[in-house]
Amino acid sequence: MTRSEFLTSKAKMERLLEKMKNDPEVAKILKKLKEKQDRLLEVLKQCPHENYKSENGSNTGNYDLYESYWVNVECLDCGKFMTFDSKENPKEYRKYSK
Repeated sequence: MTRSEFLTSKAKMERLLEKMKNDPEVAKILKKLKEKQDRLLEVLKQCPHENYKSENGSNTGNYDLYESYWVNVECLDCGKFMTFDSKENPKEYRKYSK
């Protein structure tokens, strides 16, 4: 499950919980599930992004004479997608560049 799928499912779960809150058994299960999802989101926020795949990109030799270099990074543990520019985020760019 990707990060966006997780966040989407969390929103759906909250809407379902609101609709089903009149059924005590369903509400109890959904409440526990929501608590687990909240806990999982907290764990994902603490991910150090050490297991990742990255792809370098550049915009060089074009008509505007502006050259830029960046790296797209996807964390394989939490699913977070990040982009770091070599000039704006040099520390992160060097960390994730191949």
